[in-house]
Amino acid sequence: MPPQMFVGVDPALLATLLERYRLTARECEYIVLVCRCPEPTVAEMAEHMDLRPKAVETHRAKVYDKLGVGSTIEVLGKAVQFGLVRCVCQRGKEQ
Repeated sequence: MPPQMFVGVDPALLATLLERYRLTARECEYIVLVCRCPEPTVAEMAEHMDLRPKAVETHRAKVYDKLGVGSTIEVLGKAVQFGLVRCVCQRGKEQ
């Protein structure tokens, strides 16, 4: 897995997520990728992860199951909650 994938993520946090949710490093990588804007396609994620598209879909299914979610937006919410990705929304800022 590319080390830059988790730049800025506390290694202890990542270790906790891996253990608590029984996520694999590849599943964490999937979470980070799916949270990019714009969201990459399965083919783009497969190319980035050097996997076949079917393998990416398998990672997605396992992530959904382990996190107890049913959509990409719920994965994004969990990722922000965990601190894997930052929320950069403009809520609360003066326009």
